[in-house]
Amino acid sequence: ILNMILSANNDLHIDVNVSANDLCVVLKCPESKIETLELLKGKLSTDEEMKLISDWKLVWNDTAMMCKFIIVSIIDQNRTEERINMRKLKFLVENLFDMDALLDVLKYSNNGKATLLWHAIKQKKYIHAQYLWQCIEQLSAEMIVFSLNFINDDEESPIFLCAERGRHELLQLFLKHVDRGVNALSKRKSDGMTSFHISCKNGFLECAEIILNALPDPKERLKVIDSKTSSGKSVLDLCIGFMGHKAKHFQALQSKLIEWKKEVDHM
Repeated sequence: ILNMILSANNDLHIDVNVSANDLCVVLKCPESKIETLELLKGKLSTDEEMKLISDWKLVWNDTAMMCKFIIVSIIDQNRTEERINMRKLKFLVENLFDMDALLDVLKYSNNGKATLLWHAIKQKKYIHAQYLWQCIEQLSAEMIVFSLNFINDDEESPIFLCAERGRHELLQLFLKHVDRGVNALSKRKSDGMTSFHISCKNGFLECAEIILNALPDPKERLKVIDSKTSSGKSVLDLCIGFMGHKAKHFQALQSKLIEWKKEVDHM
């Protein structure tokens, strides 16, 4: 097995000491760790597997390096290989992380630039984002609030990114937790734009509706519907002047705003 790995990857450097009950492989090339472990796993005894994984955990004790590896080698990879990269991500989480290490990796933000969840959404790797979110939900309520309230240097939260891109399935998952102290829903950018504004402007009315439904207080809903940007523009103002197929979006938004306000009146 090791000969096969070595012949397949000339950049791999392996020090091997094999005995009847022990196998210790130390890899110097991080990009090869997951593929190698997948090849070896199932060929080793349980004790050997645990020894191998334990040895690699010592190598992978740098949170920043681990996050960089996940971003470069998994999330940023070609979309045609998404299933393969998704398998790698699951394998990594299930075999190389304990709960503390997973918490560290998911909280790491590279000095406020991006968390793994934020980066996956930004890169349009929504399957990865959904899996990372499942991991976050299993950790703690504090981790949920941290992940959703995270805002990078461009003033964009995961909620804002989903509203901007029309990812209603992710938005629905996130906003189940809006009553736990998640404030990114109503957070404004410096230009006054909210998640509701951007979803309406881009024609993602399903996302806009999900945002409103996450607010149980009628006064809060009405406040969001009538809110304006720093330049005094309402959601309709942001869409004025649309031509062609976008003109239909403007008309649909007009109808929806009337419908939403009626719903608020009957709450």
